[in-house]
Amino acid sequence: MSALNELTQMLTLLPGIGPKSASRIVSHLLKRSPELAGQLGMHFQHLHDRVTRCVQCFRFMDRGTNPRCTLCIQPTRSNALLCVVAESSDADTIEATHAFTGLYHVLGGLLDPLEGITAEQLTVRAFIDRINHNRPQEIILAFNEDMRGTTTALYLQKLLSPMIAEGLVVSRLARGLPKSAVIEYADSVTLSDALRGRRKI
Repeated sequence: MSALNELTQMLTLLPGIGPKSASRIVSHLLKRSPELAGQLGMHFQHLHDRVTRCVQCFRFMDRGTNPRCTLCIQPTRSNALLCVVAESSDADTIEATHAFTGLYHVLGGLLDPLEGITAEQLTVRAFIDRINHNRPQEIILAFNEDMRGTTTALYLQKLLSPMIAEGLVVSRLARGLPKSAVIEYADSVTLSDALRGRRKI
């Protein structure tokens, strides 16, 4: 396999990049100075050395002396509200709306039996342990409105049913997010409306 084809094929392993997009990226890099490709390669090479997950919410964060991320250590964040998202990027997108002042929990994906993704592969156990320890007043399940998001929400709702019976409020994003909407690509106004108009499950 040629060097061009090999790099193009590698790029298609990234989400949202098909063969045509991968080919355009390779072409762009070849037109730029070799230093750009070298800098990108260096950042990719050291990515796992420089980035880790917060031990509390599991968001991606820079490695440092504090094992918790900048949001989890903010004293102004409300412990009463916990927003559960699939990916770290979803938390970042919601945070950009400035409409949420609680804390986050990143599952690291969504349940997908067809792809073999089970609760054991996600941070579900850590989530339940966290709920039992901190006892928030409301859990917001902020997942995409598709089959995987719905399946995951129903699964978590079942796990939380004893706490719901004791008064825990569990809600989902509502107004503003249409069916099959992807949180990462939603605009700030839409997400703000969805947060404010969330519905109790």
